[in-house]
Amino acid sequence: MALQASLGDRIRVIRKTNQLNQNEFSNLIGISQATLSELEQGKYNPSLETILSKMLILRLDYMNYNHRGS
Repeated sequence: MALQASLGDRIRVIRKTNQLNQNEFSNLIGISQATLSELEQGKYNPSLETILSKMLILRLDYMNYNHRGS
């Protein structure tokens, strides 16, 4: 349970730091807003595969954004 809460807390911080609401962030990473809400609350336990795929999506989006900005 502690891992789930920790993951949810970290995701919430990342989302809020980037000034995104749950709907915007969930669209960005390809999950429903309801799933994101459950994840942030520690009610959803994603597989490692899911976590890694979402991290890759965010990394590629970040790299693409920074490349366009230069």
